[in-house]
Amino acid sequence: MNANEKKIAAHFDGQVPEGLQAPSSPEAQAYIADLNYLREGARAASATPQISDAQFSSFMEGIREGISTSPVRGGGHWLWAKLSLVGAALVVAISVFVILESKNVVQPPVIKADERVDVESVSTDIRDVTVKSEETEDGNAVVWMTPSQAGEVW
Repeated sequence: MNANEKKIAAHFDGQVPEGLQAPSSPEAQAYIADLNYLREGARAASATPQISDAQFSSFMEGIREGISTSPVRGGGHWLWAKLSLVGAALVVAISVFVILESKNVVQPPVIKADERVDVESVSTDIRDVTVKSEETEDGNAVVWMTPSQAGEVW
């Protein structure tokens, strides 16, 4: 609120010092109309009806009648409960399946010393690719294909 609005509000509330004139600009008149609208709204809100003790039993009877005449929900809400239960059971079953199956990941076979396979030669028909074979510390054969230049190899 700026100083001009404070002066207008003081005039509206009847707190105008002597010798000061009422604001007459269109903006001031609009501000006074807004203040008047707010004052009337506050008066209307403060005039809420009160229920006396003699009226209370009739008031509660009206509430009871309204509750008793409200429509009763049908059996359709059980459908959603059943579907939720089935969905939860399905999620649990899939989770258990995934956990148990993750233990069956295909692992390379364990090579025994007497069953060891030696790679005799490696080759490729892909242009500009070098191929070599190595043996890892655990005895597995690994074939490496390395392109001679960076980029796509087709």
